[in-house]
Amino acid sequence: FPWFVIWDDHEVVNNRAGGATFATEEERSAFQERRAAGYKAWWEHQPVRLPPPNAGELPIHRSIQFGSLASLFFLDTRQYRTDQPNGDHQKPMIGKALDHRATMLGARQEHWLMRSLAQSTATWNVLAQQVMMARVDRAPGTAEQISMDQWSGYEVARRRLMEFLAARASALLGCYY
Repeated sequence: FPWFVIWDDHEVVNNRAGGATFATEEERSAFQERRAAGYKAWWEHQPVRLPPPNAGELPIHRSIQFGSLASLFFLDTRQYRTDQPNGDHQKPMIGKALDHRATMLGARQEHWLMRSLAQSTATWNVLAQQVMMARVDRAPGTAEQISMDQWSGYEVARRRLMEFLAARASALLGCYY
């Protein structure tokens, strides 16, 4: 029974965003201590083959190959992302939700993912992550309300990844859609 685990956000704080700002140095320091303790507890109690956390840092994005059949890419959509746009929760897709600088993965992880997917020769490439990638309207029949805590709150980054995947699929299949 193989296990491949990835965290969500409750190891540290609900709706965690790596790029969150703090009002005071004391808040930042307290958060860093909490994060270090949360990462250590997660690492100690999960069946992972990752090096232990170092100074409150624990990169968890990685890939696992199953021969030529499948490549699984485990993403971290909490630790490196910018703060949730427009104050979190369900909001219309306006303002910071359309910011081209907003990121769900952070630049290094996004580059790693796209490079790895481009080099993959697996039949199946699977992205394992914490949040919905598809845009989901939470209040049908009213002005569109999307979750700022999921990929839909980072629409430019979501589109960039979806366009990359579509271009990769077209190149592999030799078709256009």
